Amino acid sequence: MKKKPLLLYATALMLTATTSDAQWLSSKTTSVYHHYAVDAVTENIIYAGGYGGSFFKSTDAGSTWTSVGIGSSDWIYSIHFENEQTGWVATSPGSNTPGDILKTTDGGKTWTSVHDKYQYSSMHWPSAKVGYAGTREGNIVKTINGGKNWTLVNVPTSSNLHKVFFVDESYGFAVDTDYKLYRTSDGGASWDVFAHKGISAVYFHDKSNGFCVNDYGEVGHSTDGGVTFTYWTSPYPEYKLHDIAFSDAQNGVAIGGLDCNTLNCVPKPAIFVTHDGGTTWADDTNHPHVGQEIGFYDIDFSPKGAAFIAGSDHIMLRNSKLTGISSLSDNNDDNLSFYPNPVSSSLNIVAQNNTVIGQEFILTNCLGKTVKSWTMDNTTIEIDMKDLAAGIYILVNKSEGVSYKILKD
Repeated sequence: MKKKPLLLYATALMLTATTSDAQWLSSKTTSVYHHYAVDAVTENIIYAGGYGGSFFKSTDAGSTWTSVGIGSSDWIYSIHFENEQTGWVATSPGSNTPGDILKTTDGGKTWTSVHDKYQYSSMHWPSAKVGYAGTREGNIVKTINGGKNWTLVNVPTSSNLHKVFFVDESYGFAVDTDYKLYRTSDGGASWDVFAHKGISAVYFHDKSNGFCVNDYGEVGHSTDGGVTFTYWTSPYPEYKLHDIAFSDAQNGVAIGGLDCNTLNCVPKPAIFVTHDGGTTWADDTNHPHVGQEIGFYDIDFSPKGAAFIAGSDHIMLRNSKLTGISSLSDNNDDNLSFYPNPVSSSLNIVAQNNTVIGQEFILTNCLGKTVKSWTMDNTTIEIDMKDLAAGIYILVNKSEGVSYKILKD
């Protein structure tokens, strides 16, 4: 995807360094079918919704879920909560009748219709006052006063605008089902249009730098505001990817799978992760649904970076340790040195004193999987890394709880 070398991004990387860091935990709601939307308001309060107006709230970080009535059987396609009490859902009935944008101010106990004019398929709020909702009719409605009033924003399409994403109150993007990306810099008054193969969702860090996913299992990176994308090709080109999000500049997740449009469902759900700002992506198989006939539709991160995924068959996934570490070092210290770094074939580890003798070490990849382990039986040891793929690895002194970043070229 990105053509820049990995070393340019390594100094900013923050990774977990235990073997369980990439573990996804699965839970189920009582919904009869799919979840299409998730919103992580805090570390513990999570909302999910989908088929038939099913809406659920968790107060324990997604371990258990309680059904919440919204007074509608329309499908929920997007959720946004400004805080624990005030939030919105965007709905569509999947027919020719209008859906609704519903608002709550009491944590989901009661709901009020605020705009029942269109079939809504997406929603994004770049601020507490300004929000945009995409429709199946091919236009967008916009509020600039926290949802009190909505105005129509014309977009040059008649196709379903199933994804909207704004980097600030005026500059944003929309994706339609005709695989076109629409970009505005003036709050929707005018639009640039770019066609991209199979594009299904976007995430932009700023006005220039962002990512897309598509129907061919690819993740694209753009540095020119969506005019062009450079693609990383996944191992599964038959996958439809549905969403992409980043918890920070380095750590991101792309999800998808389960396309049954041809009546031949793809039986492998997809989770791809990056820990180096999108330079490299990896197939994350540390979830309990590998190989099952399910798919993932929406992802959101909590304020502290825990990941939550809404999936088919009333499945929800959470990963509280996907990002973040407090003690990752690029350098040698007073007790240990290692060279060369970056390493091509063999990594030399040299202890500065005998206290390291007998201590346990592991080497993990960017997903937290242990790829090598050993006990220091001498003050000098050589680790063969020729069989490992290029990328970022974590050298962990398990006895001392200290971690170091190793680059493999």
